[in-house]
Amino acid sequence: MREKEAGGESADGRAGLSNDKVADILMSEYRDITLQIIHWDTFFWTKSGFFLGFEGIALGATMSQLLRVVASKIAMTVLLFGFLLGMVTLNLFLRYIWFLTGRRNRDFLGFRFEWGKQIEEHPLLRGIVELYHHQDTRLRSPKLQGKFSHYWEINIPFLFALTWLLLLIAGLVFLRDKYCAGLGASLLVALVSVIAVRVHDRSMGKFHPSEAGDAA
Repeated sequence: MREKEAGGESADGRAGLSNDKVADILMSEYRDITLQIIHWDTFFWTKSGFFLGFEGIALGATMSQLLRVVASKIAMTVLLFGFLLGMVTLNLFLRYIWFLTGRRNRDFLGFRFEWGKQIEEHPLLRGIVELYHHQDTRLRSPKLQGKFSHYWEINIPFLFALTWLLLLIAGLVFLRDKYCAGLGASLLVALVSVIAVRVHDRSMGKFHPSEAGDAA
């Protein structure tokens, strides 16, 4: 049993709490961190599964329309290009949300790994629980250098964004003599979309102050 120190204060200076009570609180948080890490990792892949499924359907539908244009050997109609432009805009927006979800999810995991290490460094627990310090030591091994997949996982949306941009370029080429009009429309939609996102972000920051759970 750990004894009370200096007039009932715990080792970390919390008046009125015994060392045993402090250790129990810290260990409870330590166990919760593991559950939260599992939650955020599952949460990330659940959302990613949705985005990947939607992406597969959208890309399949769009490419089938473009292949018909290629097979017919005639210029793409303005209506079909409008459909393509709409699909590209929608999917670039979704790719942006997907990327933000992955990046913020990684931040949340990082915060919890950090706090887990701080708990392990507490005088009452030092040398007793060492999971996160042991993990850091193992990850610094030369055998594991450069073999972390989460960087790729977070940036998967950029690969899909590049695919959509290439499809848009193909659509502009298929417009032939209406290429300039299509390019102008694309630039206009891009400008309006960027402004809309910026205005939305500012309005959300003004009327809905940031909270821990909002980012997901």
